[in-house]
Amino acid sequence: MLYFAKWKILLIVSVCAVGLIFVAPNFLPARTAATLPNWLPNQQISLGLDLQGGSHLLLEVDVEALIRERIEALVDATRTALRRERIRYRFGERTERTLTLRLLREEQSEQGLELIRGLANPISSGVLGVGGAATDIEVESADDGNVTIALTDEAIQEARNSAVEQSIEIVRRRIDETGVREPTIQRQGADRILVQLPGIDDPERIKRLLGRTAKMVFRLVDVSTPVTDARRGGLPGGSELLDSADELDSAGIPLQYVVRKRVMVSGERLVDAQPSFDESGRPSVTFRFDSAGAKRFGETTQANVNR
Repeated sequence: MLYFAKWKILLIVSVCAVGLIFVAPNFLPARTAATLPNWLPNQQISLGLDLQGGSHLLLEVDVEALIRERIEALVDATRTALRRERIRYRFGERTERTLTLRLLREEQSEQGLELIRGLANPISSGVLGVGGAATDIEVESADDGNVTIALTDEAIQEARNSAVEQSIEIVRRRIDETGVREPTIQRQGADRILVQLPGIDDPERIKRLLGRTAKMVFRLVDVSTPVTDARRGGLPGGSELLDSADELDSAGIPLQYVVRKRVMVSGERLVDAQPSFDESGRPSVTFRFDSAGAKRFGETTQANVNR
C-alpha cells in the first residue's frame, strides 16, 4: 500500500486548485471575464486560428501604382526644372518605368542634361547592399537630343520595401482597433502581407477596414492659378483642383484649392510621427524624416517662405 505524506497531498491539492482558479475564466464569456476584479485571474487563453477559426487574408501592395506615381512626379519635376531655365523641350513616349524627352536646342543640351541629372535622389545604403552613391534614376542621352530617364532597380526595390513596411504598420494599427487578441501580421514574399485573425468570422468587415487608403504626401498649392480660372477650364497641366477636407464656404460646400501634382516629399520618407501640442497649447503633429526626406523638405520650405 502506497503512503503519501500529508504535506505532499496538501501541496498537490493546492497546486491543482490554483490551476483551476486560473483556468476558470476560460469557461466564462469574454465580457464576463473582463468584468472580474483585477485581483482575480481574468485572463483567457487565446486560441489560434486552427482551434477557434477566424479570418485568413493575404494582402498585396500595389507596387505598380507606386511606380506610376514616381514617373508622374518625375515628369513634373523635369518640367519645372527646364522651364525655370527657359530650356525648350518636348516630352516623348512614357512607359511603366521610363520617360523620354527631346531637348530642342543643341546649345542647351548640356545645361538641360545637367538639370535632369540633378533631379536624382540617393538610395538608402540598406537596399540590396548598394552604397550611398546609388541614385533613383538613370539618365541616358543621344546625339539627336533625345533623353531617356529611367527608374533604377534599386529605386523600385526601395519603394517596394518602404511600402510593404508602412502597410504592415498601418494594418497592425487598424487591427488593434478591432480588439483582436494575438493577431498574426507578417510579410510574405516581396510585396504581400499575411493577416490571420483568430475568432473573427466576418472577413468582409476586415476587408473594408483594411481597404481604406492611408497615404500622406507633401505638395504645393498653385498660387499662380485662381480657383475661379481652374473651374472655368484654365487648369494648368501640372496642377489639379482638390476639395478641402474640413473647410466649407457659406453655402456648406467644401472650399477648393489648386494643388500641384508634383509630390515634393512623400510619406515613405517619414521616420516617425507623434501627437503633440504647439506653443499655444493647440493639438499638433510632430514628425521626423529620414536624411533624404529632411533635405528635400528643407529645400522645399526654404524656397517657399511665406507662401
